[in-house]
Amino acid sequence: MTSSSVIIQDQHTEAPGRITLSNATPNIGYGPLEIHPADPPVCYCSGTVVSCSITQCPDGTFPSEQIVQTVYVKNGNNITSYTRIAGTVTYHPSHGHTHVDNWASFSLRRDNGDPNPLNWPIIGAGSKVSFCLVNLGDCTANAGYCKDNNGNTLTRDDIPNSGFGSVTGCNRDQGIFVGYLDVYDSSLPGQEIIVPPGTCNGNYHIVSVTDPENKIKEVDETNNWVAVPITLTMQTACSGGGTTGAQAETQPTQIGITTSSTNPPPVTTSPVTTGAPQMTCVTYVGKEVPVRIPQDPAVTAGDSDSHIFVPDSKTITAVRILDVNGSHTYLGDLDFFISNPSHSFVQLAQRRCEGADGFTFSFSDTALPGLYPCPPIGGNWRPFQLLSSFNGGNSRGNWTLHIVDNADQDFGTLSGWKLQLCWPKEISDITTGENSDSAASSVIGSVAVVFAALFVL
Repeated sequence: MTSSSVIIQDQHTEAPGRITLSNATPNIGYGPLEIHPADPPVCYCSGTVVSCSITQCPDGTFPSEQIVQTVYVKNGNNITSYTRIAGTVTYHPSHGHTHVDNWASFSLRRDNGDPNPLNWPIIGAGSKVSFCLVNLGDCTANAGYCKDNNGNTLTRDDIPNSGFGSVTGCNRDQGIFVGYLDVYDSSLPGQEIIVPPGTCNGNYHIVSVTDPENKIKEVDETNNWVAVPITLTMQTACSGGGTTGAQAETQPTQIGITTSSTNPPPVTTSPVTTGAPQMTCVTYVGKEVPVRIPQDPAVTAGDSDSHIFVPDSKTITAVRILDVNGSHTYLGDLDFFISNPSHSFVQLAQRRCEGADGFTFSFSDTALPGLYPCPPIGGNWRPFQLLSSFNGGNSRGNWTLHIVDNADQDFGTLSGWKLQLCWPKEISDITTGENSDSAASSVIGSVAVVFAALFVL
């Protein structure tokens, strides 16, 4: 399976704070992509095995069901097949059928010179999108959608075994024939990238990855992404109002946030040290709560900010965001970000959990990878983007928890949150601060996130 650059180039739309896009996933391999329910069936609610007879999980979401992939193998003049576990499907009420979970992901990235776009810095991201696997086009009729690893356009005549396949559609058995492709239009739910507030206008790339979690076995596991150049013109004009590509390359993460001008009541704090290497870790408690989501009571979709002022001027070695808690009548509308005093953003969490209400979660780079459960009540989770990007910066100034409510109708409240910063221990390490409390912590290290690539037999 690959991804189509042509459809993204032709069918993306920019608006302030977001990009919507269409996506296509062609099968240019030797065999069909074919998935079926596992036998016997296995179902899950938030990662816990449940009976497949239930129609709804306790948190109000729909259960997911384990699927297997049928892999075809040619032995001389004979074709044999075997099955392997290949992820899950979930019923989507807005579509009226099941989708293969996390089939595609989209991100806005800046080219930093690395030959692999999957290593480029992520400026904005969308949720992993689930697809129903169905033949909605082919490599001849949809000219330019299918390309080989050298960028050459392929038609069905160029692809061995074109038309090979027997299962397609949005029922329990799904698939894409050889030489065919699935298409998801930009108008469908989830076909978007959230652009963080203050992102500079200029030149970026949309990076689309098919099967980002590598659930599907393929002949070529390296050709499942495309990087499509785009120019943003509806975001923020940075540094004197320029909107050139050069400016975007140098300032894509310069985020403009209005910081608090009021000083909260001073709260004394003391340093907490950890084992070797010696560090001081201080936890600052957010005082600008509760905050309505969205903050403006006159609107039903918008942004909310809560600031923590850090008085200590230190070189950061680790960051954790702790005990983010509150409620919202549709948690799946929300994106969570944290920005440092230099106005650089890291996305903590993206739209997830649909109609779940309450939320309490913490984020650190050392947490095990994986999605938090729905509803997210407790636990430490790896953020969507690494907090280690703040390492080496100065701690002093306003840190902002920024929540984006992306849809109308629902609302909620941010009740509290904490910011933990670590720096090398100094003999004279003493903090006296505004808006800060301290708490012990273990040493926090940074973890690299590696996106593997995979694709079809």
